[in-house]
Amino acid sequence: MSEAGYLTGGFYQVYDNLESLGIPTNEEEWGETTRTKQQLGQGRLPEPHDHVQYAWLFFAHRPDADGAMKVVGGRQLFEEGDDERESHVWGHRSSCEQEVFASLAFDNKTAAWTPSRITCYLTEADDDDLPGFHIVGAKQITRDIESKQPFCTRSEWGDTSAHEQFIGVGQSWSKEYGWGFSQILLYLVRA
Repeated sequence: MSEAGYLTGGFYQVYDNLESLGIPTNEEEWGETTRTKQQLGQGRLPEPHDHVQYAWLFFAHRPDADGAMKVVGGRQLFEEGDDERESHVWGHRSSCEQEVFASLAFDNKTAAWTPSRITCYLTEADDDDLPGFHIVGAKQITRDIESKQPFCTRSEWGDTSAHEQFIGVGQSWSKEYGWGFSQILLYLVRA
């Protein structure tokens, strides 16, 4: 059996500094909590002051589990003043859109590091109206802030031989480069 499957919920583990030191707080928990959780990625955020947060996701192995959902699509949203602009759109849209990751991210349109968030569109696990996916793995890769060096893996779990879906960019820390440009990848199989 894979390490994950139907998405049920998630949360942010937040450190009040950039070194991930001290006791973190759990914030913005959503959905159902299960015993199976995996890290989606690490992000750097500027507000109210520079800090780091880790995005975690909860999973169920069965479609009839409480809160079990399948992923049908997603997008990344970049802040533009009081508005947001979408980028990196994939899959289908549904009436349920859930933020799963937030970080400063390099916005090609403005050529600047901008607050952003990555969302997934979800449907109930037994919904047959839209084709959907199980999440069976994830990876965050990172490189230097100027994007001149090769990528290295910051975090990875699950079956990375499944269909790879790029879901967005951010800023993360690695021992190789310090704070740098990162990409988030999901590994999916049809639900």
